[in-house]
Amino acid sequence: MTANLAIEPSALWKIYNSKGAGYLNAYESKRTTGANKATEAMVKKVLQDEYVSVSTKDHGINVHLRGYVSRVLGLPAASLATGYTRYETYSRKPPPNAKSLSIFHLRLWIVNNHIIEMPYCNSFDAEHGVIVADANFAYMDTNKDRTDLSLKLTLSDVLFLQYKEQSEAVIPNVPLRKLRYLVRANITNEGTGKVMEEAHALPNAPADNEIAGWKRWTLADPIHKEVIETLSGTDNGKASLFILQDWAGHLGQKSVAAVHTCVNPDNNAKNMIWEFSM
Repeated sequence: MTANLAIEPSALWKIYNSKGAGYLNAYESKRTTGANKATEAMVKKVLQDEYVSVSTKDHGINVHLRGYVSRVLGLPAASLATGYTRYETYSRKPPPNAKSLSIFHLRLWIVNNHIIEMPYCNSFDAEHGVIVADANFAYMDTNKDRTDLSLKLTLSDVLFLQYKEQSEAVIPNVPLRKLRYLVRANITNEGTGKVMEEAHALPNAPADNEIAGWKRWTLADPIHKEVIETLSGTDNGKASLFILQDWAGHLGQKSVAAVHTCVNPDNNAKNMIWEFSM
């Protein structure tokens, strides 16, 4: 335990810390080679052949989130209206015996009144190096019923390829290595939430800012190294390392500079903003 922790960590904290340290070690061992999990062409073909992606320049349901993120990161207000492109990604083939159901703007697949698949919904602002991972429930990654798909894409694949597509649409083309922030928005994972609460209880991690009613904590390396390791082990944290590892050949040899955790006291909503080195 590092000296700065100053609390007796819970069993959950210890589990996630162990996982996070493993993820960080794997990332450090691979990133210098620039190795990618799969070639871009192969993954892109699967995304095109087996999934449907719908992009929109603006979407009302996400305007508040975009505004909040831009204020937290200090981005120009003008980017709120023009900078973000939102992608909703669905599997092209319906799951066996599934029925389609639309809630708000999302198409869900239902079997026996259970949701077995939801779309990936993410927004990208390549000009400022921001990915907002909004709704990602991993049904496409983990659902055993989807054996009909030749390759189950990971969140890392989806985020990178759509970020690259959006960056190529910006004139002039924005270098992929400009990626600086990955926002995990609307966190509902119970384990991640409990680890965030423990991190916020640390005496050397006071809330450093309040924006639009949200409290924000900045956990920076190296003073909060163990906290960052532990958050890296959560379901909402590990994807931040996977995208750096899987696509290091495109994004460059980045590392995690800080994690900004945000909580809305009114409804206990939670976000994490992973800040990468440039």
